[in-house]
Amino acid sequence: MAEGEHNTGEVTRKARWAILVWAVIIVGLALRVLKAWVGQFNPNYDFGLAGLMTKHMAEGRDFPAFFYGQPYMGSLEPALSAALCRVLWFSPFMVCLGTALLGALVLPLVYLWARDAGGRRAGLMALLFCVVGSDTSLHYSVAPRGGYMTMMVCGLLSLWLAARIATRMAQGQPVRLLSYVALGLAAGLGWWSNQLVVVFLAAAGVVLLWGFRRRMVREALLPAALAFLAGSAPWWIWNATHGWETFDFGRKLGEVEAARGFAAVGWVFLKLVELSALNDWWNDLRLLLLAGVLALFVAVLVRARRRGAEPEGDEG
Repeated sequence: MAEGEHNTGEVTRKARWAILVWAVIIVGLALRVLKAWVGQFNPNYDFGLAGLMTKHMAEGRDFPAFFYGQPYMGSLEPALSAALCRVLWFSPFMVCLGTALLGALVLPLVYLWARDAGGRRAGLMALLFCVVGSDTSLHYSVAPRGGYMTMMVCGLLSLWLAARIATRMAQGQPVRLLSYVALGLAAGLGWWSNQLVVVFLAAAGVVLLWGFRRRMVREALLPAALAFLAGSAPWWIWNATHGWETFDFGRKLGEVEAARGFAAVGWVFLKLVELSALNDWWNDLRLLLLAGVLALFVAVLVRARRRGAEPEGDEG
């Protein structure tokens, strides 16, 4: 086969793969928009507060730093819904649509992260699993409950950027300043939106600081830290003018012994991913997809170990 024909065939395969991936992402987006339409009149009081915040922001009456009534969840998510209402019209659907659009951003991020780790097939399988995911994840992908989807998007973006930076460092390649700034900004916005993002940031930090301490401190510390402060600025400004109430609020939460708290984590996780009640075909399908993703990752790691090299995700 001539070199030109080979290159043409490769381009065609990549184009077909890109069409397939985008088709799955569009299906996931459509499902979230449909879910937002169906659930727009949910009587949950969080929905009501998010709607009130969205209305006030769209009308220019108020720009709260945090979800009404609490000092720990940022207002970026209802701000997006407010922008939609400002451009289009105010309605319960628009309030939910802002969250749904943020929830849809999880899909390409999951694909890119899994693709870089295990190749295009791993990316596609992870994407398929997240098109709907568990009932809980789909609900929070469209439910305007504060900043959960913003936290999820910022956390996944931080993990993906950290993985790409680590890969380039491991290969001895230069890392652009923009990558460090993007990582810091994503982490900062996530911190303002919901401090639970620290779980994502800790994982990203372990990969980078443990493996590349000197280079990270030399190259990334200043730009990433400044970008983090910029992204989380509303959190710091509000707390500085309100007696650091976020920390006081955190001390009052829970009051549960550490041992009891950790013992409950496993069961709560099973409930969140809807695996505590395997009683229908949809849960079985999700399990098969998840098992397939894990099996593919293991196969890639085993093959890389046999070859004595790190796994490299192919492009697509």
